[in-house]
Formats: sequence, structure tokens, C-alpha cells
Amino acid sequence: MFVIIYKFKVKNGSEAEFVKYWKLSTEIFVKHQGSLGSRLHKESDNTYIAYAQWSNEENFNNSGAQLSKRSIKVIERMRNSCNNIEILHRMHCVKDMLINN
Repeated sequence: MFVIIYKFKVKNGSEAEFVKYWKLSTEIFVKHQGSLGSRLHKESDNTYIAYAQWSNEENFNNSGAQLSKRSIKVIERMRNSCNNIEILHRMHCVKDMLINN
């Protein structure tokens, strides 16, 4: 398993839009790009941290390829609600002890 940790600095007043389009973007990557899903956490008023899982690094590196125009627009809406998006960590899972619902 390959894991990415993202940091999102969301524009003031865009928090609800960000969460909405982050969710839709995640659904697109799960359905069409081989993502295993993601968790979104709120660190402070405008700072969010996301933990995204992929089956392998290659799937992550190839994500975004051959997306529909609609999917691209959804992802752009999520990105446009942010002042900054940063990848904090790229990691390979050594041992998974999370309990999934």
C-alpha cells in the first residue's frame, strides 16, 4: 500500500465548498483511478490534512490520466477552493493496524 499525506490551506469562506469537492474528487479517484480512499481531517480553521491510500505508487503516479471533462472540473473546483495544496509525505505502508468500519 502507498500513502500520501496532503495539507490543504482553504480560502476563507470556502470550507464547505472544499469539503464537498474533496469528497467528490476522492470518489472519482476511487471509482476511476484505483485509489483505496482517503480520510480528511481538520487541523485548524482553514487547514485540512488528508490521508490517501493507493494500492501502489504506480497507481498514484498515473492518477489523473484519462479523466473525463466533468471529473477534471470537479477536481479543479476542489483545488480552486484552496490557497495552497502541499504533499507532506509519500510513504509505503509497512504494517496496517487501522480498524475499518
